[in-house]
Amino acid sequence: MEPTRTSQASYWEVSAPMNMPYRFAVTKCLPLMLCLSAQCHAWGPEVHHVIGLLAQQQLDENVAGALHQLMATDSNEDIAATCNWPDQYRATEQGAWSAPQHYINVPDGGTDFEPARDCPSGMCVSGAISRYALELADENLEQEVRQNAWSRLCHFMGDIHQPLHVGYRSDRGGNDVEVSWRGQPMDLHDFWDHALLEENYENWRQLTQDLAYLTGTTTPGAPLDEEVLLWASESHELVRQFAYPPAAKINERFAAASWLLARSRIAQAADRLAWLTQELLAEP
Repeated sequence: MEPTRTSQASYWEVSAPMNMPYRFAVTKCLPLMLCLSAQCHAWGPEVHHVIGLLAQQQLDENVAGALHQLMATDSNEDIAATCNWPDQYRATEQGAWSAPQHYINVPDGGTDFEPARDCPSGMCVSGAISRYALELADENLEQEVRQNAWSRLCHFMGDIHQPLHVGYRSDRGGNDVEVSWRGQPMDLHDFWDHALLEENYENWRQLTQDLAYLTGTTTPGAPLDEEVLLWASESHELVRQFAYPPAAKINERFAAASWLLARSRIAQAADRLAWLTQELLAEP
């Protein structure tokens, strides 16, 4: 089959820079929470881990200390590991309600993300970021609630920067678009979530090192409610202009350009998570 929504003229021109029963228990050493199930349709667990690490590296000393105190550990790696918990939670019976918080569905023909139409009652990834930012900032809430809020913010910041998480309702963000890469059949969403990553890095430590130089270049300047709309709109514009290959058989040129774009979006997600954490946990 031929993917139908593609910018065929310029796809190779993209370059880098651009209270719940299943809550995790926090101890002095948080367990690694890697989402290994095939049910997890989001950027690989390593990417969410990397976003959490890259964001923490940008925090000032006071905010980093506040985050360590909140999460009850001094380990950046253990804190970053909790960024995968939202995928584990939604895979449970108790957490199934949260699935719509991981994406936004835009109708065919929609040229932009419209919150009133595409995020009813705030149940989408942009609405989730706004909701859990308020919870993280509220010092009157229980520690566990605020811990979960930061983990969700970390995870959803990754999701909103994966273009197909702000994709078309008709093909479920590329899940119903069949493609092949290096002779392997897959859906387009899986290509962006997993195949690209597996092709280009060996482990999360390597990816963290490789992307560190790209971070610190994105500085939000608007209130959160405005910023989160921008982030969603950016991803949907990438869906409209780039995310669909010109043919079902993905070629090397498209894959290389896609990896450059993915790197840029991961770095942007880390920068924006750092900014948001800094804003929410800094002393008044």
